[in-house]
Amino acid sequence: MRCRIAFLISILAVPATAAGLFESSDPLTVALEGPVRQTFRDKSDPAEERDFVLSVDSVQVPVKVRPRGNFRRANCRFPPLRLNFDKDLVSGAPFDGQDKLKLVTHCEVGLEANANVMEEYFAYRLLNLLTDKSFRVRRLHITYIDGRQSSSHHAFVIESKDALVARIGGQLLTERFASRELDAHHMTLASLFHYAIGNTDFSFISGPAGDDCCHNSSPVAIDGRIYSVPYDFDRAGIVNVAYAAGNPELGIRDVRDRRFRGFCTSDAVWNEALGNVMAARDEVFAALDGIDGLQTKTYKKMRRYLEGFYRIAARNDAASIRKRCR
Repeated sequence: MRCRIAFLISILAVPATAAGLFESSDPLTVALEGPVRQTFRDKSDPAEERDFVLSVDSVQVPVKVRPRGNFRRANCRFPPLRLNFDKDLVSGAPFDGQDKLKLVTHCEVGLEANANVMEEYFAYRLLNLLTDKSFRVRRLHITYIDGRQSSSHHAFVIESKDALVARIGGQLLTERFASRELDAHHMTLASLFHYAIGNTDFSFISGPAGDDCCHNSSPVAIDGRIYSVPYDFDRAGIVNVAYAAGNPELGIRDVRDRRFRGFCTSDAVWNEALGNVMAARDEVFAALDGIDGLQTKTYKKMRRYLEGFYRIAARNDAASIRKRCR
């Protein structure tokens, strides 16, 4: 296991300029300069794209920026953003080859809001350890500059859906499908991941009213099976953001309470998926230990939460989790 961890760390340490934006876990220090206040306050639908300059490694890249999201745009002082690059103008920068990227920002001002960004970032990294059919992320130390005003915060960018599909193969789906079409192992693995981080804000097969598919999941068809790839973990218990709440429909009073929402599978599929999650335990905690910049309080809280999951998962082959399958 130590050899596997050392190998993983050696891969993640490759410089971004040599290996690509998402091939490293080292944080990038960047500056985003433009009409920050005007962009953050934009509540129009659709929001307007505005011209910014992104500076990284002494390279300046023009980029168009707009706010995104539904709830966070309406309720956060600093909503998440979408970066729209001109591929022909980013050559030589760490963002070389990128087109459109989601940027996850802090919601409010303060230490807790910055901690929430790091907690959600780690949720993505945890899923990366379990399966390559997951969205990769890259941490940023970002300074927003608007005229003479500036402020620095944690943030991260998320691999685009097109890049995900190009990396793992297959075809992105937009229509609804039956649960039996899901790849059973990936679905079970992803369901255990959601349980581990305390997330119930998702659906593998359906979306909210007006959307065909799927809530906080991107389904990809590969060789006749569908892999529903999760994203958006801000409402997970491990993040415990201030605006998240329990789900009375699921009997959840506190967002940190766990509830398994996976579909029922065979013993063979369940045991294989659970075995993969249990085998990754050391790598999961090594990845948590490797995140610099976490406050001690935040680190201890996250570690206790994950240790709680592994204690439950180790009992009686996690029978108490599986009994809630649908």
